[in-house]
Amino acid sequence: MLISKKEFPCWKKSTTSAENLEGGPGKTKSLYQYPRMTPMKISARNVFSGTIEKITKGSVNAEVILLIRPETRIVSIITNGAVENLSLKEGMNAYAIIKSSSIIIARELQDAQLSARNVIPGKISKLIEGPVSTEVDVEIGGGNVISALITHGSSEKLELKKGDTACSVFKASSVILGIN
Repeated sequence: MLISKKEFPCWKKSTTSAENLEGGPGKTKSLYQYPRMTPMKISARNVFSGTIEKITKGSVNAEVILLIRPETRIVSIITNGAVENLSLKEGMNAYAIIKSSSIIIARELQDAQLSARNVIPGKISKLIEGPVSTEVDVEIGGGNVISALITHGSSEKLELKKGDTACSVFKASSVILGIN
């Protein structure tokens, strides 16, 4: 499910603000905990909620597959340290966060071979054209929308129109994962 608000709690609250600050001056350990308990607003346009389907660890990085709908997966490549720091496990809920400027809009990809792990088809639901950039919203099913920011020239070249079929393409390394 797409999170429509750009706000979600990033870390579980284990203590209150007052409890964290009661150590007094010079007690910095408790101060470091405070930012981790506040809800965070982010600038990224695309935030998807899903369930971790699979984690494949390599020597440095891990591939994490997040199931956001029965037929829609988002692949993320993050460090093994990030997997450990977030305590990621298969079956747990997580968020995929992708900046709109990291999304490539493509058409007619039937026979194309790409290195990007995320190629998600859908229909263009909204276009906002400006003199430099165009915002493209692609409905990918279940109320989920991927927003892309592309150049106006690219939008004209692709001859994009509302209702057209298009694919949202982005690299796995462009996907940030978060948890509650």
